[in-house]
Amino acid sequence: MRIEDHTPTILLLIRLKVYKIRYGKAYIEIYLRERIIPWLERYAVDQIARTPKQIGDAVRRQRRKLRLNQTNVGDQTMLRQATISAVESGAPGTQLGTLCDILAALDLEFVVRPRTKAKPAEIEDIF
Repeated sequence: MRIEDHTPTILLLIRLKVYKIRYGKAYIEIYLRERIIPWLERYAVDQIARTPKQIGDAVRRQRRKLRLNQTNVGDQTMLRQATISAVESGAPGTQLGTLCDILAALDLEFVVRPRTKAKPAEIEDIF
């Protein structure tokens, strides 16, 4: 991965470090909630996932972003809450149809493209 791919994240981390030094932890939490999180949601980048665990983490992040619980997603997909939990925890053996149903309920989709050179552990560190 090129450094340019991470520039917004790096700038954000530098800015937060400066604010922490100047204003303290409480200010950072307000700043994150009111400024940074809405900005990130508006300009969200694709989430790269190469392992079942990373796919599950992406599903969990989106579900929480939509303020849904696993039972809500299960009701929308006609799946049990335990199935949603298993997908989010990266359990192997999840059927593609099940995963597609969950992604659709969360307004997500698969994107297949050539693989980048980053290692799975490096991708996990981005999120």
